[in-house]
Amino acid sequence: MATKLGFKSFYLYSATNHKTGDAFSLIISNVDKQCMQVFIEEFAKHVKENIILVMDGAGWHKGLKIPGNIEILYLSPYSPELNPVERLWQYIKAAGAKK
Repeated sequence: MATKLGFKSFYLYSATNHKTGDAFSLIISNVDKQCMQVFIEEFAKHVKENIILVMDGAGWHKGLKIPGNIEILYLSPYSPELNPVERLWQYIKAAGAKK
């Protein structure tokens, strides 16, 4: 009997409310503009009020059809210190380097 080992990649799209800790996440198979559009549309259904969504300037964050209850605020280029998720990526990279 042959066994094929492999893995499947996925990407976590997520938004959090820094005041309440409420989070909304989707696991999606790719990182691209179409997948980001799906995330934005589903997130817009989830939120109950008008919100400001802070994002970096990634290519798949631009040119989206933004629902009326969401306003996008883009971070300044080359300013990862303003993006809290960057600290998570640093932690993951450092933990992987220790192994």
